Parts: sequence; structure tokens; C-alpha cells
Amino acid sequence: MKILFLGQISPGQTSLMRMRAFERLGHIVRGVHTVEPWTRASWLKRQVQRRLQRGSAVDEINRSVLGRACEFRPNLVWAEKQEFLRAETIEELRKLDARCVHFTPDPYFSLDWKRTLLMDQAMGAFDALVYCKSYERKQYEMLAKPVVYMPLGYCDEVHRPLPSTDARWSCAVGFLGGWEPRRERLLHAVAAAGVEVKIWGGYWDFLRNGKWTLRQHIILH
Repeated sequence: MKILFLGQISPGQTSLMRMRAFERLGHIVRGVHTVEPWTRASWLKRQVQRRLQRGSAVDEINRSVLGRACEFRPNLVWAEKQEFLRAETIEELRKLDARCVHFTPDPYFSLDWKRTLLMDQAMGAFDALVYCKSYERKQYEMLAKPVVYMPLGYCDEVHRPLPSTDARWSCAVGFLGGWEPRRERLLHAVAAAGVEVKIWGGYWDFLRNGKWTLRQHIILH
């Protein structure tokens, strides 16, 4: 099968690991790194376009997806967490006889700040929806599309014990992931129970002094 894979396929990202899994299953896979247009935009342009959900980066994402699909002619388009893929783009992909499936590893309906109007509109255009948060099953089923529950797993090419004598990695519990209020509460409860916790990820610097900053406000809103 020919699969066009849309996602953040840079090194270390789980999207790349899932793309590799398709390849190891014997499929012919081509990737579109849909985060790339954002990396070339200035900080201000990223913030404005993400909030307006329009602009040169959003246009480029949709244009590059259609361009690659016309060239590759996939049987399946696997889209991972595509907040800025327009519904009309998905309809054009389906005209190329490609089946379109969407997957997100994150909660979607439960966290408003992870949603976009474009993605809300696009959800109904996909042929099938794959989700990994069991508590969101009813919201997915309400879209009247075939749904598949796929719990998160691990990649045996990456997630495996590696010997190290570096004290930085020594801890009872390690957490890798960006800061979110709910994650802070969970890890605080673990640490309060007397368990040694070490954290790696973005935005945890918000907790260093507890003061409100414009950067924190923009990222969370």
C-alpha cells in the first residue's frame, strides 16, 4: 500500500516512529513534515496565524500536502494531529481515490486549547478517525464516522533501556513531556508521596518563580 504520512516527522517525535512502523510493515511511505512551515515563520507570525488559523504557513501546509499527494498518488493518507488541514483539502485528497484517516495522540475534545476551528471542521471529512483516549469515545462516535481505539504504545527502535553511569538519569520516576497544568498536579502528587521525580520537557520553566509572564499567557491561551 502507498501511504502519505502527514505529521511532525522530525527526529525524536512519535509521529516519525509510527511512520517507520508503516515502513517496517512493508508499505511504501512518503512523509510530509507539516510543522516545517511554522519553523520558517517569525515568532509573531506564528502566534498571529495560529490564532487566526489562516495565513502563509496554513496555506503552505495545505498546498504541500496536495502537491505531494498528486505526485505520489497514495492509497491512504494518514494525518497526525493536523490542526490546520482544511476540510476542502481532505475532499481533494479523496478525489485522488485516497482514503483519509486522522489520528491524534493527545486529548482533543477534553482540552479546549488543543482544538482549532479548522480541525473541528475537518474531522467530519475524514473516512475514519483513530483515537487513543478512551474517555473521548462518545465524542468521536458523535461524528458518525468509523472510529478505531488505538492505545499508545512504544517503539522498540527507540524505547529501550540503555546502560548509563550519568547521575542525571538516575531517579525513581522520570517524566518526558511538556508542561501542562494537569501534568503538574499529577507529578506534584507523586513527588509529595516521597518519590524522587525528574522531569524533561518544554515550558516547565514556568514553575521556577511562579510569576505571571506574557510568554506563559500567550502559550496557554
